[in-house]
Amino acid sequence: MKTYIITGANSGLGLETAEKIVKSGNHVILACRNLEKGQEALEKIRQDSSNGEVTLKQLDLASFKSIHAFVEDLDSLTFHGLDNNAGLSAQHSGLSADGYDIVFQSNYLGHFLLTLLLLP
Repeated sequence: MKTYIITGANSGLGLETAEKIVKSGNHVILACRNLEKGQEALEKIRQDSSNGEVTLKQLDLASFKSIHAFVEDLDSLTFHGLDNNAGLSAQHSGLSADGYDIVFQSNYLGHFLLTLLLLP
């Protein structure tokens, strides 16, 4: 069984990707900002497939603190793939807690930091 991390896995392409991977007998970590929506996605995947495993972890790509906590929580877990899927539309505006444009941080800086921290 292989393990994959998918950001923004609570809807859209992220959810579809997670469902396919779990149905193929693998483990998916749903990395979601909103735990309530993430829990709904987790339950949907579990209902639709019993072949693989699915877990939920909170990850807010607009927060460097959240990204560091997410990686620390993985505790050296071996994983086989990362799908940087999460993103905000240009409709969102304002600054993140880290002082960057929230769309730029969520769609670029956050994924860059996550990927960098997960590299061996």
